[in-house]
Amino acid sequence: MFDYVAQFPIKDENAKLLDLQNEAEDCTRDMALRLGYGFAGVPVFEVLELPLSMYLQCRVPVEDVRFGGGRHAR
Repeated sequence: MFDYVAQFPIKDENAKLLDLQNEAEDCTRDMALRLGYGFAGVPVFEVLELPLSMYLQCRVPVEDVRFGGGRHAR
C-alpha cells in the first residue's frame, strides 16, 4: 500500500472548496483505477498556493485492485 497523489489547478478562486474536493476525489479515483489501484482509505486534501497559481492536492492510500485471481492473474 502507498499514497497516490494528484494535483489539480484551481481556475476559479470563488469556487466552493467542497465542490472542488468532490471533483478531485472522482478524478483521482478514476486515475488510480486505470493504473490498477483502488482507494484503501480516505482522501486528504490540501490547497497549494504558489506565486501565480493555486492547486488542490488529493492524497489517498491505495492498494492493488483484486478481481477474482488478482491483478496479475492469467
